[in-house]
Amino acid sequence: MSKKTRKAIGVGIATLAGAIAAALVYRRLEQNRIYRHTILTGPNAVDENLTIPVYGTKLRALVRGADQSNPVLLMVHGGPGTPDATTAREFDNLLVNDFTLVRNDQRGCGRSPVGAVPIDAYSIELFVDDLFRVASHLRVLFPSRPIWLVGNSWGSVIGMLAAHEKPELFDAYIGLCQVIDMQTTDPWSYDYAMEQAVAQRKRGLVKKLNRIDRDSYYIDYKQVRTQRSVLFDVGGVMARKQAKSELLRAGLRSPDYGLVDLCRTFWNANSLGDRLYPQMALTNLFDDVTELKMP
Repeated sequence: MSKKTRKAIGVGIATLAGAIAAALVYRRLEQNRIYRHTILTGPNAVDENLTIPVYGTKLRALVRGADQSNPVLLMVHGGPGTPDATTAREFDNLLVNDFTLVRNDQRGCGRSPVGAVPIDAYSIELFVDDLFRVASHLRVLFPSRPIWLVGNSWGSVIGMLAAHEKPELFDAYIGLCQVIDMQTTDPWSYDYAMEQAVAQRKRGLVKKLNRIDRDSYYIDYKQVRTQRSVLFDVGGVMARKQAKSELLRAGLRSPDYGLVDLCRTFWNANSLGDRLYPQMALTNLFDDVTELKMP
């Protein structure tokens, strides 16, 4: 290797190291700024991170509220494997005035480690049991407060099953992007994506959809990612395409998450999806939940 080549490599490495260092410094400054602007410090406020023991691991939860006498809003995030506490400080500024928000990271993502049970043995039943333990922990912390359970997307399956099985733990259930029967609805989602791709004359997206099976893609997480990417490109999934980058930026500068936590989330995302998404897709809540004994 010539002297000139070695010098060029050295300059490249130094430039890269400098860029990484600058990015880390900027991230730290942003974390401090957001924390200063969002920390809740009132006389009856709560703003802390909890550690909740569950079977084989410990779950981390962000608990925030301007007044602890408010109802508890227990949020069950989607995914599988996409914790929403990463964006809580930037998007919960109104909710914390009326509720004590609890956003826990499900096992294997965010600040919650995989634990003694490997991902390839994860099940919906395990995550429902985790939710019972979290709710029971909150009953001790907030003994006289109602607990409202909020399930979002994948979390709506866990949430509704938990509310059905142990209604005594919760005072109300709210479903966001409620999943009921994906074997019926996901082919409709495929049809919508195809119709929009054709109408928008996006031939590349049509080709992507033609490579997957309309009637069974939802049990193969790799095919699901393909369909969802097309759906996003034709205007589905999110109301604004910019929202995706906004959420990503909020997560990267969250003062509650370290780089290890973020790396765990990205590293385990596909494994969690491969294991849990087919289980969600084959769950039919019309059959499994005939009634809820709560609002």
